[in-house]
Amino acid sequence: MPGKSARHVDLRLQRLDDGSIRVSTPQARGWAVIAKGPDQLWHAFRTAFNEATIAGYAMWNGVRYDLDELTDPTDPTEPRRRRPFTPREAAGDCSEVSYARGGVVRPDQAHPADWTPNPDGSWSSPRGKTYRDPRYINPLRIKRARMGLSTTYDEWLERTSGGAS
Repeated sequence: MPGKSARHVDLRLQRLDDGSIRVSTPQARGWAVIAKGPDQLWHAFRTAFNEATIAGYAMWNGVRYDLDELTDPTDPTEPRRRRPFTPREAAGDCSEVSYARGGVVRPDQAHPADWTPNPDGSWSSPRGKTYRDPRYINPLRIKRARMGLSTTYDEWLERTSGGAS
Protein backbone atom coordinates (compact mmCIF):
# COMPACT_ATOMS: atom_id res chain seq x y z
CA MET A 1 0.00 0.00 0.00
CA PRO A 2 1.88 3.10 -1.16
CA GLY A 3 -0.33 5.48 0.86
CA LYS A 4 0.57 3.85 4.18
CA SER A 5 4.27 3.15 3.60
CA ALA A 6 7.32 5.28 4.27
CA ARG A 7 7.85 8.02 1.69
CA HIS A 8 11.49 8.69 2.41
CA VAL A 9 14.20 6.26 3.51
CA ASP A 10 17.85 7.11 4.13
CA LEU A 11 19.97 4.27 2.79
CA ARG A 12 23.52 3.40 3.70
CA LEU A 13 25.45 1.46 1.11
CA GLN A 14 28.70 -0.30 1.96
CA ARG A 15 30.86 -2.10 -0.61
CA LEU A 16 32.09 -5.40 0.81
CA ASP A 17 35.36 -7.17 -0.04
CA ASP A 18 33.68 -9.68 -2.36
CA GLY A 19 32.09 -6.88 -4.43
CA SER A 20 28.60 -7.20 -2.98
CA ILE A 21 26.80 -4.26 -1.40
CA ARG A 22 25.45 -4.12 2.15
CA VAL A 23 22.26 -2.03 2.33
CA SER A 24 21.03 -0.67 5.68
CA THR A 25 19.00 2.25 6.98
CA PRO A 26 19.11 4.14 10.29
CA GLN A 27 15.30 4.31 10.24
CA ALA A 28 15.09 0.52 10.67
CA ARG A 29 18.12 -0.11 12.82
CA GLY A 30 19.20 -3.72 12.97
CA TRP A 31 17.99 -4.42 9.43
CA ALA A 32 20.54 -5.01 6.68
CA VAL A 33 20.67 -6.96 3.45
CA ILE A 34 23.51 -8.01 1.14
CA ALA A 35 22.91 -7.49 -2.57
CA LYS A 36 24.90 -9.07 -5.43
CA GLY A 37 23.58 -7.52 -8.59
CA PRO A 38 20.91 -5.12 -9.79
CA ASP A 39 17.92 -7.40 -9.12
CA GLN A 40 18.93 -8.04 -5.52
CA LEU A 41 19.74 -4.35 -5.07
CA TRP A 42 16.26 -3.36 -6.28
CA HIS A 43 14.73 -5.94 -3.93
CA ALA A 44 16.82 -4.50 -1.05
CA PHE A 45 15.46 -1.02 -1.79
CA ARG A 46 11.86 -2.23 -1.67
CA THR A 47 12.52 -4.18 1.52
CA ALA A 48 14.11 -1.08 3.12
CA PHE A 49 10.88 0.86 2.57
CA ASN A 50 8.85 -1.95 4.15
CA GLU A 51 11.16 -2.19 7.17
CA ALA A 52 11.19 1.59 7.64
CA THR A 53 7.39 1.57 7.60
CA ILE A 54 7.26 -1.19 10.23
CA ALA A 55 9.85 0.59 12.41
CA GLY A 56 7.96 3.88 12.12
CA TYR A 57 4.67 2.21 13.05
CA ALA A 58 6.32 0.58 16.07
CA MET A 59 7.84 3.88 17.20
CA TRP A 60 4.52 5.74 16.82
CA ASN A 61 2.80 3.13 18.99
CA GLY A 62 5.57 3.18 21.58
CA VAL A 63 6.60 -0.40 20.88
CA ARG A 64 10.21 -1.40 20.37
CA TYR A 65 11.05 -2.40 16.78
CA ASP A 66 11.89 -6.13 16.58
CA LEU A 67 15.26 -5.78 14.88
CA ASP A 68 16.28 -2.96 17.22
CA GLU A 69 17.37 -5.63 19.71
CA LEU A 70 20.18 -6.62 17.33
CA THR A 71 21.71 -3.15 17.27
CA ASP A 72 24.74 -2.28 19.35
CA PRO A 73 23.86 0.45 21.92
CA THR A 74 26.97 2.42 20.92
CA ASP A 75 25.74 2.61 17.31
CA PRO A 76 25.98 6.22 16.08
CA THR A 77 22.54 5.90 14.48
CA GLU A 78 21.00 5.30 17.93
CA PRO A 79 18.33 7.95 18.48
CA ARG A 80 18.77 9.90 21.69
CA ARG A 81 15.19 9.26 22.77
CA ARG A 82 12.30 7.18 21.48
CA ARG A 83 9.74 9.92 22.08
CA PRO A 84 10.17 13.67 22.13
CA PHE A 85 10.63 15.71 25.28
CA THR A 86 7.84 18.12 26.06
CA PRO A 87 8.71 21.47 27.68
CA ARG A 88 7.31 20.18 30.99
CA GLU A 89 9.46 17.03 30.84
CA ALA A 90 12.57 19.06 30.04
CA ALA A 91 11.85 21.19 33.12
CA GLY A 92 11.75 18.04 35.27
CA ASP A 93 7.96 17.67 35.61
CA CYS A 94 7.13 13.97 35.46
CA SER A 95 3.35 14.39 35.62
CA GLU A 96 3.02 13.93 31.86
CA VAL A 97 -0.09 11.91 31.09
CA SER A 98 -0.03 9.30 28.38
CA TYR A 99 -3.12 9.43 26.19
CA ALA A 100 -1.99 6.61 23.92
CA ARG A 101 -0.49 3.20 24.42
CA GLY A 102 3.25 3.61 24.75
CA GLY A 103 3.18 7.24 25.81
CA VAL A 104 3.77 8.98 22.50
CA VAL A 105 3.58 12.73 23.16
CA ARG A 106 2.59 14.87 20.23
CA PRO A 107 4.41 18.21 20.10
CA ASP A 108 1.31 20.06 18.88
CA GLN A 109 -0.75 19.24 21.98
CA ALA A 110 -0.74 21.34 25.14
CA HIS A 111 -0.52 19.72 28.55
CA PRO A 112 -3.93 19.74 30.33
CA ALA A 113 -2.47 21.52 33.37
CA ASP A 114 -1.58 24.52 31.18
CA TRP A 115 -5.25 25.32 30.42
CA THR A 116 -7.06 27.96 32.49
CA PRO A 117 -10.80 27.91 33.31
CA ASN A 118 -12.81 31.11 32.91
CA PRO A 119 -15.77 32.31 35.07
CA ASP A 120 -18.22 31.85 32.16
CA GLY A 121 -17.43 28.11 31.86
CA SER A 122 -15.07 28.43 28.90
CA TRP A 123 -11.39 27.43 28.97
CA SER A 124 -8.32 29.32 27.72
CA SER A 125 -5.57 27.38 26.01
CA PRO A 126 -1.89 28.09 26.72
CA ARG A 127 -1.77 29.99 23.42
CA GLY A 128 -4.61 32.28 24.54
CA LYS A 129 -7.50 30.91 22.48
CA THR A 130 -10.84 30.54 24.31
CA TYR A 131 -12.88 27.35 23.89
CA ARG A 132 -16.59 27.14 24.78
CA ASP A 133 -17.62 24.09 22.75
CA PRO A 134 -18.31 21.05 25.01
CA ARG A 135 -16.67 18.78 22.39
CA TYR A 136 -13.34 20.39 23.36
CA ILE A 137 -14.00 21.16 27.01
CA ASN A 138 -15.39 17.82 28.23
CA PRO A 139 -12.35 15.69 27.21
CA LEU A 140 -10.09 18.33 28.76
CA ARG A 141 -12.02 18.21 32.04
CA ILE A 142 -11.86 14.40 32.08
CA LYS A 143 -8.08 14.45 31.57
CA ARG A 144 -7.64 17.07 34.28
CA ALA A 145 -9.83 15.05 36.69
CA ARG A 146 -7.67 11.97 36.07
CA MET A 147 -4.61 14.06 36.93
CA GLY A 148 -6.19 15.38 40.12
CA LEU A 149 -6.42 18.96 38.81
CA SER A 150 -9.32 21.37 39.14
CA THR A 151 -12.13 20.93 36.62
CA THR A 152 -14.17 24.08 37.31
CA TYR A 153 -13.39 27.76 37.70
CA ASP A 154 -14.35 27.72 41.40
CA GLU A 155 -12.00 24.80 42.15
CA TRP A 156 -9.22 26.48 40.17
CA LEU A 157 -9.71 29.79 41.97
CA GLU A 158 -9.67 28.05 45.34
CA ARG A 159 -6.41 26.20 44.54
CA THR A 160 -4.60 29.18 43.01
CA SER A 161 -5.61 31.70 45.68
CA GLY A 162 -4.75 29.31 48.50
CA GLY A 163 -8.30 29.20 49.82
CA ALA A 164 -8.41 32.94 50.67
CA SER A 165 -11.49 34.46 49.08
